[in-house]
Amino acid sequence: MKSVLIDQKTCSSCQRCIQLCPTSVLRTSGSGIVAQYPERCIGCGQCFAFCPTGSISLNGLRAADAIACNSADLPAEHALRSLLQGRRSIRRYRTEPVPRAVIGKALELAGHAPSGGNLRPLRWTVVHNSERVHSVAAAVVAWMRSELDSGNPLSLVLNYAGLVASWDKGNDPVMRGAPHLVIAHYPGPAAQTMHAGVIACTTLELAFAGLGIGSCWAGFLMIAAAAPSGKAVLQACGLDEDSSILGGLMFGYPAETPLRVPPRKPYPVEWTS
Repeated sequence: MKSVLIDQKTCSSCQRCIQLCPTSVLRTSGSGIVAQYPERCIGCGQCFAFCPTGSISLNGLRAADAIACNSADLPAEHALRSLLQGRRSIRRYRTEPVPRAVIGKALELAGHAPSGGNLRPLRWTVVHNSERVHSVAAAVVAWMRSELDSGNPLSLVLNYAGLVASWDKGNDPVMRGAPHLVIAHYPGPAAQTMHAGVIACTTLELAFAGLGIGSCWAGFLMIAAAAPSGKAVLQACGLDEDSSILGGLMFGYPAETPLRVPPRKPYPVEWTS
């Protein structure tokens, strides 16, 4: 159970926390605002984040010990555009490994991504060894061979024959020679958790970009691991056969730096009154 404590000595009874709580945990009482229904708390932290007097402690963390939000630290529009428009899917990497401490910073930032109901269902697995990444790619290619042999129509749509032929020539069309791989996964069916993995990986991709790390979605890995015949791919990733991969990013220091922003077809927008 999540723990929400309110310091009645400093609370101004402004009721902002009551208004912001999505599960109606907080109520007014004769002694002030209290967590009347603590069993409903999902630990989202809205009350903690917006309390003007810092009177709320959440799961043992006091406001005085929390990281402060400062609007002055937010990037200006040009910096925001540089990050979002300059982000590219990187498919060529330097062999220099990314230090674990730097990867840890990116994962810590991605940990602030939203998840439905604050369930936070996913786990991360980081494949830091480049040889192990290559082994994962080999398992995906082996799966592609089996799908070609079985006549799966998807093999034609995604050109598995061409990808396998490229692999046999010494190329890596699956992981692109990336030195590292990070996988968001869940120990069970993905139906109710896939969105959390996509959001977290997207956030991680942007965190990587801000730290000078290039990344690219490992789409073939995700397709293979989701297939009933892809158990060997899960095993190559060090995951249980019942696990679901919610997202995956190959990553490393990019071999090149983009010089300009390519055009993008805008998504249609409809405004309604």
